[in-house]
Amino acid sequence: MSSAPIPRSSLAARAAADPAPAETWLPIRRAAEILGVSAATLRLWTAAGKLQASVTPGGHRRYAEADVRRLLAERPDPAWESAADALVATLRTRYAQLARDEVRRQAWFSSFDDAARQRVHALGAELLAQVAQFLVAPGARERAALLRGGRRIGARYGEEVARLELTASEALEAFLFFRRPILDSVSAMARAHPGLALPAGEALAALTRFMDVVLLAMTRTYERGGAARRGAS
Repeated sequence: MSSAPIPRSSLAARAAADPAPAETWLPIRRAAEILGVSAATLRLWTAAGKLQASVTPGGHRRYAEADVRRLLAERPDPAWESAADALVATLRTRYAQLARDEVRRQAWFSSFDDAARQRVHALGAELLAQVAQFLVAPGARERAALLRGGRRIGARYGEEVARLELTASEALEAFLFFRRPILDSVSAMARAHPGLALPAGEALAALTRFMDVVLLAMTRTYERGGAARRGAS
């Protein structure tokens, strides 16, 4: 004898009565491991709104496993993220060399106290990750979001150089000093990684546009800071 189907209303009542399964929360390294990216890349995705994170009272990020698994299923070719991670590693090595040697010979560098150097270093790390993701972003929507992130970073650079009272020429010189290795490294990386979302011939032009957005945001914020100081005097 076949059993009668359970009425839909009964199913709804049962679903309401049964508690939902507890959400599983993952630390950032485990979430990054599942997605096959670095923790730095996952932090960038979080900042760009690609994946939501909760923060514990102790300040640690936690990711819902269901969200992580859903993003994994939606991700494009993971070779793009591998290329991005390789580019960030290359740039970090180059910037470490600059920090040890060349930057200390720049006249404007003496204006940066220890706290300012730490803040600028953190901004630089964030910018490098944004650059790498911009070049491997699969579509215009993703690149537009990263451009907005570039503007925010540029504005924070502008606040910093205005606070340190660098001249406009010193601020520009510092920006150009750090832009050069990015351009050089991206040019080499684009040729070596045909899996980039942007072909090698377009990568340098796209990066130039990205850095111009950062520079313009820095300049505008710097000018507003200068105008505010003049108004207060």
